[in-house]
Amino acid sequence: MAQSLSADKTDFVMSASEYAELEHRIEGLSLGIPGISLHGGGHLGIGGMIGDMANTYSSPADPIFWIHHGGIDRLWDTWQRRDWANRKEDIGGPDTQWGYPYDYYGHRPYKNVTLDFAMDFGEMVGTVKIRKAMDTQDAPLCYSYS
Repeated sequence: MAQSLSADKTDFVMSASEYAELEHRIEGLSLGIPGISLHGGGHLGIGGMIGDMANTYSSPADPIFWIHHGGIDRLWDTWQRRDWANRKEDIGGPDTQWGYPYDYYGHRPYKNVTLDFAMDFGEMVGTVKIRKAMDTQDAPLCYSYS
């Protein structure tokens, strides 16, 4: 797994030319250890296949989860700002877990995510369109990485 999470892997992820490619490279190009990338590698690298970080339902209870996802967010922000004019509105991908291009379990119906896709955060924040979350330095988020 150490090879999968090397600086070379990060460079490969960050060399993506568009968001859909970046997201696919962060998630991994195939199932299993050989295809693992930065997102899954962080989850499985802490506690292994049966640890809390590998469990979709319990991983948010682990404080490391939030550090890990903050790191993924920072990578995306860094990637965006390398070509801000072209990437500030670059988004896409399936609205369904394991939808195309991740058809590891067969085809699953999905819609392509757009800037107008509504993310539902329940009572915490309500519904937010993706376009309002594309720039971490702008309202309502207002944070930056240094």
